[in-house]
Amino acid sequence: MQTPVCEGCQLQLNGRLCLVPRAVLASPLQSRPKGRLKSLLTERKSSSFGSKRTIESGRRDHVHSQESGGCSASLQALHERGQRELEKLVTVLPERLAATVLEQPDFPELVEIVMDLGRPPLARFPSGDLRLADDVISSADLEHAISKLGDFGDDNRAGIDRTLHRISCMRNRDGRIVGLTCRAGRAVLGSAAMAADLVASGSSILFMGRPGVGKTTVIREMARLLSVGHNRRVVIVDTSNEIGGDGDIAHSGIGRARRMQVAYVAEQHRTMIEAVENHMPETVIVDEIGTEAEALAARSIAQRGVQLVATAHGGELARLIKNPTLSDLIGGIQTVTLSDDEAKRRRGQKTVIERMAPPTFDVAVEIIDRHCWRVHPDVAQAVDALLRGSEAEGEVRVQNADGSVEVQPEEELWDATSSSDEDDRSLAPLATAAAPSWASSEWQASEAGAVQILPHGLDGHQVKEVVGSMQLQRIVLLTDRLQDADAVLTTRDRLKGGDDALIMAARAAGQPIFSMKTSSQASMVKALRSLAGIDPSPLSLRDASAVVDADPSNGRHAPLRSEDEIARLIGRSNIVSKTNAKKRSAALEEVRAAVEELVLAGGHAAELLPRSPDVMQAQEELVRSYNLPFEIVGTKAETRIRILPKGFLSEEARESQIGKEWTRSEGWAHI
Repeated sequence: MQTPVCEGCQLQLNGRLCLVPRAVLASPLQSRPKGRLKSLLTERKSSSFGSKRTIESGRRDHVHSQESGGCSASLQALHERGQRELEKLVTVLPERLAATVLEQPDFPELVEIVMDLGRPPLARFPSGDLRLADDVISSADLEHAISKLGDFGDDNRAGIDRTLHRISCMRNRDGRIVGLTCRAGRAVLGSAAMAADLVASGSSILFMGRPGVGKTTVIREMARLLSVGHNRRVVIVDTSNEIGGDGDIAHSGIGRARRMQVAYVAEQHRTMIEAVENHMPETVIVDEIGTEAEALAARSIAQRGVQLVATAHGGELARLIKNPTLSDLIGGIQTVTLSDDEAKRRRGQKTVIERMAPPTFDVAVEIIDRHCWRVHPDVAQAVDALLRGSEAEGEVRVQNADGSVEVQPEEELWDATSSSDEDDRSLAPLATAAAPSWASSEWQASEAGAVQILPHGLDGHQVKEVVGSMQLQRIVLLTDRLQDADAVLTTRDRLKGGDDALIMAARAAGQPIFSMKTSSQASMVKALRSLAGIDPSPLSLRDASAVVDADPSNGRHAPLRSEDEIARLIGRSNIVSKTNAKKRSAALEEVRAAVEELVLAGGHAAELLPRSPDVMQAQEELVRSYNLPFEIVGTKAETRIRILPKGFLSEEARESQIGKEWTRSEGWAHI
């Protein structure tokens, strides 16, 4: 199947594979990221990709030009046109600065020019910043540049007529312009090659990535592919004139797509709805969805059967889920209370986080850099997996130097190139393989009564070695599934971060989380001894008195700690009645809230509600686990616990202390 995608070239598709010539004007807005990910993608070998699908470069000879000029002529014309447009950006500069910029050998790769009042001007290139002059920018220089531009909108952006350049201003408190950022805009042919099959499928696509990674460039090219190559009715909602350029006539880089300008940034959601109601598009393209109203408008467009292509700031899908403003784009999230039977069937907690509605977008693309994307073909499935504490299934797409695109399932990519060093462990969450080699899957059926631990942020192989050296293989099992784990073992740094998806899911589900100060072997030994009940601890998941022998060879090992005791930690019990279980859960939640919100945060004493003796005993153990002092106050039915901050004196102790001070002062008076 061959589908024309540009004026001089055809795009040949084979399943999810495509081949297009690499653009002559490569966008320099973002260089390739450094670190392990870059090395994995650049140093991979073809033999390591067992299921890699690609189109050999030799087949390029079969891609012919169907219009006049041919492919090379079209690329050359595009290059010359881009050069002329880039020179238009330099015309806004004073003459002394324009000459300096044009003399630079890497001028075609110019990223932006910065002019701040009272500071030397700077030109930014992928290789670094260049000072254009030793003297500073004056008010006259800024006025010269402003006179060459159109009017600034309420978003403090302007442009040059029929170009893609974006000029943003900084104002002082009086509203006067004191700084300009002149950013070069380019139409990059082939920048959307990795999404060619997604474009043809008609799916709604959401592009995510950090600022400057090239999201707008991609959707501009997609507008051209859809309108020219697929003959679709495309309408662009261009709020800041960044997709179609400044002026009343749109830039040729969007092909035959129509462009709707937005008078005020706050009215973007209204223009999105207007585009569907008035202009009958088959595809709507929107840049930078960032408000709740725009997210609702996007959902309305998708529900009307219109293909939607949009961008949003956010490095990855997991971060978008945690964004309360934009989470509706992926269906939204809600807390659901399961029935006892359903919770037992799932082997999880009664309270879980689930997706609220179908996602607005069918496909989500995380743009890592210009030549490497992570694609989630099924957003609903990926979001559900993340909410369950699993890893989202996806695929990595890499564009080679010859223009071919390799599509590789993510788990195969990391399995083929990973090693056991620290950087690979940091990338472990990206893998979606069934189970790592350290998981105790072969024991889970026979050792149903053992404690299953999920090591998070730790080297699973190292934890397995520690368990083996302690001869606890039949007592402590390792799992990589949150729903199968009795507890999560991690480090304090993971808990302090506040943005860890698995930690948030575990907390929302009420799963016990145990942290270590460091990930050293000594810390693991201490933690595992406590969790297994070898060392007496109120946080043990096993009864210490029942641990007769930890040697698995004799077949004797302690059963799980009683469910009544586990209920003190995770708020569920199958031994006591449902009424008592609810009372106990509420009482323990009262302790947690009092300790975290009053005692630890504010340094105040907290007095709990009167409870029955057995519930108070559970509360006492939980307070002791926080290493906080407490006292029993009240009599009979009003007996209750008062939690004290560290170093706090009770009323009796304070009165006794006052009496001692009085006696001491009286004694000195008699002397």
